[in-house]
Amino acid sequence: MLGVRSAHSSTSILAACLIGVSAASCGIPPPRPGDADLSAKKVRYRGNLDGLVRVADSRLAELYQRPDRDLSRYTQILLDPLAFDSNMDTENVRYRERDLAVVRRNFRKIIERELRGQFSLVDFRAENVLRVRFTLTKLVANRPPRGVVDKGGVSQEVYRSVGVGEASMQVGVLDSQSDTLLVAAADRYRGWPLGSNNYANEVWGDVDKAFSMWGRLLRQRLAKSTASP
Repeated sequence: MLGVRSAHSSTSILAACLIGVSAASCGIPPPRPGDADLSAKKVRYRGNLDGLVRVADSRLAELYQRPDRDLSRYTQILLDPLAFDSNMDTENVRYRERDLAVVRRNFRKIIERELRGQFSLVDFRAENVLRVRFTLTKLVANRPPRGVVDKGGVSQEVYRSVGVGEASMQVGVLDSQSDTLLVAAADRYRGWPLGSNNYANEVWGDVDKAFSMWGRLLRQRLAKSTASP
């Protein structure tokens, strides 16, 4: 699913252009702070990577795979509910369980949509089923839900009424019967700056966009890896 390089270097998801001159002079918007800036995607997979090797990928911050993996027999996916890391970075905002429930629902709907037509989602384990588990390690709303406060009890509606959303995640792709980890990745997405951000007035706009991007990458990479020879 993907080519080899040394561990723990950051990469970008997408670069809009190679900047030899200023963005303004070539008539294009400035690069996204979390996407085109190579130094901004400092996220790492938090977990046991025994038996996996780092592989090169231009669209993910980190990607690992098991060298002897064979994904050709897998045709279905068991998608775990979205998990939230116990040390998830929220930039000091205290989200409530009902806020996180909305994020979980959005995640499921978006990933199902991105996988549609390529993989069917099932709720059982079998020889031809891959288990996929996403964990959020950072969550920042464009506009915090009404009533949300920071960890000191200060309302965020005044201080962050509109803004830039962000999400970081890690994903594991496992054999559903043995729970052997076959592929692991970590990535970060940050929306466009204010003034260029179409989601500035939505609560979870940039987070949902991150889910869509990661779902699309998952579909593309798994489709390539599971294709019959």
